[in-house]
Order: sequence, then structure tokens, then C-alpha cells
Amino acid sequence: MKNLKKGFLILLLSFFLISLVSSCGEIQQKDVPIRLTFPSNESSMNITVEYANRSGYWVDNQPMTQSGKSFYYDFLNTSDLGTYKYFACDNTGSCDYQCSFKVNYSGKEITIGEAVLYLVFILFFTLLFIALLILIGKLPSKNGKDSDGMVIKIYKVRYWRMALIGLTYPFGILIFNLILSLGMHFDSLGNFYGTISGIFPILLYLILPWVICIVGWVVIAMIKDLNLKNSFDFKMRSRRKWQR
Repeated sequence: MKNLKKGFLILLLSFFLISLVSSCGEIQQKDVPIRLTFPSNESSMNITVEYANRSGYWVDNQPMTQSGKSFYYDFLNTSDLGTYKYFACDNTGSCDYQCSFKVNYSGKEITIGEAVLYLVFILFFTLLFIALLILIGKLPSKNGKDSDGMVIKIYKVRYWRMALIGLTYPFGILIFNLILSLGMHFDSLGNFYGTISGIFPILLYLILPWVICIVGWVVIAMIKDLNLKNSFDFKMRSRRKWQR
């Protein structure tokens, strides 16, 4: 069992860290233009940029702009995630100038240590979330009743249960945000990030309605319990009065 868990963790880390292999170029944010530059003393140069992770060319042998002892080309089509390879050819036909750059959602690349730290936090808060759900399941959800279904005891610990239920939503958002923060740094997780990142703002907007619902739930429960307590006290006073 221990070897199985160890193997699973290694596989999970490998999946997230595959994209950490660096290229000779920089990391660029998705849909943000990048200036590709080559130093050269030639009189002219043309550039070719390949598609990321698929065959074909975004730019096919287009002239570059000269600036002093270098040439540059403003590349605009960074809509695909992944590694873009590009090369430039001089006026003699030599195409020795080759490089690449990577595109992801963040425009940054985190270290292995940072990725592991993200995974540790995700695992920690996920376990904490599960423990929270287990604790909620063990706490009473209703007041004590007799065999006839009549309430005979008020369990105030129910309010703690309500409060813990209120915490589940922000806990879930926190875990969701950590996963998104990790995923945006990896082009291999780009499709996953692009699919669910639009949900996150909606979840944030729902925090206030969630809080209102939880507070309303607690207030209603307190009012009901207060009425029950008053009813118990009234019956107790009536019983004592009758006994006298």
C-alpha cells in the first residue's frame, strides 16, 4: 500500500512538472504579442515561426525589421498554448539562427519547488476539507425528539454545525483557486485551466448570497429554538402551578 501511494505521488508530480523543462527563449502570456529578436550583421533576414504542438507555420519566411546590429519581428499570434519554434535565415540562405519560446496563461514558469509547494497546500486543504465534512456529518442536525416525534431537548451544538457548513464554500473556493493558480503555469494543463477558469468569478460572486443564506438559516433556527424554549418554560410553570 505504501509503495502504491508513493508511486501515485511520483506520477502526480511528474504530470505537473513535465512543462518545467526550459527552452532557449522566454515564457510568454497567452494572447500577448512577443518581439522575436536575432543579433546579426547581415543586410537582411527572414523569419519562420512554427505552430505550437502541431505541424505548419504561423509565419512562413517573412522579412524581419533591422535595428542596428539585430533584426526583430513582432509576433502577434500567441493564441495556442505550448512551445513555438522559430528560425531566421540570412541573405545567403543559411538558417542557423534558431530558438523557441513557450506560451501559457500566466506568462511565467514556476520552479519545481514552487510546484511541489502548491501540491502540498492543495493536499493539506483537501484533507482539511474532508475532515470538515466528516465532522459536520457527526454533529446533530436536529433537536432531540421523543418516540412520538415531539422535541424534548434543544441541541445548541447544531449552530456549530451550521457554522462549519458555512465554511465549506470558502474552503472549496480556496482549493479551487490553488488548483487554478498551479494550472495556469503549465501549457500541458492549459485546456483544463481555460475550461474552468471562467467558473471562478461566478463562485466569487456567490459568496455573498451564500453568507446571507447561512446567516438566515442560523437566525431562523435560533428563533425556532427560542419559541421552543419559551414553550418548555410555559409547560414547566403550568406543571408546577398545577402540582401546587
